[in-house]
Amino acid sequence: MIETGVAYGWSSLAFLAAMEEAGRLVSVDRPYPGAGNEPFVGIAVPEGFKSRWKIIHEPDRNGLRKAVAQFPHGIDIAHYDSDKSYQGREFAYPIIWNALKPGGLFISDDIQDNMAFAHFVEERGLRYGVTETSGKYVGIAVKSPA
Repeated sequence: MIETGVAYGWSSLAFLAAMEEAGRLVSVDRPYPGAGNEPFVGIAVPEGFKSRWKIIHEPDRNGLRKAVAQFPHGIDIAHYDSDKSYQGREFAYPIIWNALKPGGLFISDDIQDNMAFAHFVEERGLRYGVTETSGKYVGIAVKSPA
């Protein structure tokens, strides 16, 4: 599995715990330069999970391609939670989608920020769903089997 945007690592922790010993996670995270939060990236993930977790400390423009390359046979699940701009999503979504295995799951947080997720799924005719909690929306799409 891959994810973008780690912050404290709560999602990373949830994914690693759910995968138990069977899977690995590659995350892409570039904290805001000069914000001083680098030491806190992934702090929620306990040491026992870190052997199955790799963080690529680069912006999505470079790090996402490196993360995808870690899985030459494809990705089962991808969680996008980094650059919330339309342009950032427009760049990242196709890279992630193309790397997903048939039947793979694509999750994108905070889709209420712009129409990038809606345009992406509509243009491709994808099966998708949207969930909402406290005004925050998450888009989920499933890649059709081959």
